[in-house]
Amino acid sequence: MIIEVVEFRVKEGMSEQFIAGTAESKAIFEQAPGFIALELHHEIEDPLNFLIHVSWETIQHHWDMQETPLYPQIRDKVVKFLAEKPKVRHTEIKVKY
Repeated sequence: MIIEVVEFRVKEGMSEQFIAGTAESKAIFEQAPGFIALELHHEIEDPLNFLIHVSWETIQHHWDMQETPLYPQIRDKVVKFLAEKPKVRHTEIKVKY
């Protein structure tokens, strides 16, 4: 399993809309092969920052999904609320308690 970590900075006053758009994308993500789960984290110290953790079976599943019609549908739910381009990285869990 890999975790796609995406850092988002939203426009002032758009946090609730961003949260709603992310929630609306659930049914779309669930159609993607290899999708396991999604968590949206809201930063306490800077309320315009969010992190999304998307669990995929493999990194290839994530890359493949970006080439399907699902990707623009997901992107369109949130991109209008962003202040800047999101930062994406992929991680593997090495230690978990």
